[in-house]
Amino acid sequence: TRLAVAAVALLWSSVIEAQTKGLASVHGFDLEMMELGRTIPGFGGMFYDADGQPHVYLVESSSAYRLQASYPDAIIHQAEYDFSTLQSYRVDLRSALAWEGVVALDVDERFNRVRVSINQDLPPREKAQLRSRIRQLSFDPEAVVIDEIAEFVPKVSVRDSIRPIPAGVGIAFHAGVCSLGLTVNGGTEFITAAHCTTAAGRVDFTTYTQGRFGGIIGVEIVDPPLIARIADAARIRYTSPGLSRQGAIARTVTCNTGTVNDLVIGGTLPIVGTTRVAAGQIVTKVGRTTGCRRGTVAQTCVDVSLGAAGLLLCQDIVVASGLPIALGGDSGSPVFLQEGENAIVVGLLVSGDGSGSAMLYSPIAQVLDWLF
Repeated sequence: TRLAVAAVALLWSSVIEAQTKGLASVHGFDLEMMELGRTIPGFGGMFYDADGQPHVYLVESSSAYRLQASYPDAIIHQAEYDFSTLQSYRVDLRSALAWEGVVALDVDERFNRVRVSINQDLPPREKAQLRSRIRQLSFDPEAVVIDEIAEFVPKVSVRDSIRPIPAGVGIAFHAGVCSLGLTVNGGTEFITAAHCTTAAGRVDFTTYTQGRFGGIIGVEIVDPPLIARIADAARIRYTSPGLSRQGAIARTVTCNTGTVNDLVIGGTLPIVGTTRVAAGQIVTKVGRTTGCRRGTVAQTCVDVSLGAAGLLLCQDIVVASGLPIALGGDSGSPVFLQEGENAIVVGLLVSGDGSGSAMLYSPIAQVLDWLF
């Protein structure tokens, strides 16, 4: 494990080093600052205040006349460093971005310094060690300001490729997209809606992918005939057990708000059991298209006609007001009771009513009886 960690760290360090050779990697506003430094000796950076007034740092006051030709109303501040020097210090410090806990690196035009930001949530001892390492790496420690900020965390959606894969995230097959219901059989298989296969009611070895990248994650292995159905469900075998995360549902940052954070994954909800519900109870579902939504159980054990898809016996119906509770691509989603940070599974989503104001799900006991 230590060798693997060391190898990853070495690889990341080499990537950082490759990206920092020379000043050709300067982009955006910093590139403009570098250009100004070539025409204005001692130029140390520029920023605007809340009133739109430009402020400029100059190492040499004699350069003010050159500056005023372009910025006649600029307020001039004494600089200790010119901008190109700060950029060179920044490049020297970029290898620190490979260190765990270093969040950001910048030439801060407001303070005429290089700013290194570290993770504010680190233990005090680790913060102190990082600060010491950064100072040691700095060619001129006086030119460096070290502050603490929140770590930037990539926003992963239920529509992305997630590893290991929790329940409630999107899956794709050649005919469209659906949602992964639950991982079962010790992490070797997952279940989803039977109509999320090439042909419901028979095993045709439908293959599944996830997100925009990556290969096949599973192959259909169980899809009972459409006779006296008590569930709309099929079993899929993972191509690799290491893909799965049994006993967990994707927990989104928010639920039922109508914002993008209903889709953004902030962790997982442990599954602590299964149960049946009664009319009037509030249930939650997490799926590929609408993310996290809640509704009220309106009817239980309802026999439903799905037209050409046949009959489903003893299904539950959930209604919602305001936000759509289920849309295309949500089929197969886990439906559950949320108790604090835990989930108790009640079923597998079959379909919505078109408008999104109601959804139909197969009770989990019937799903398991149907498939095993």
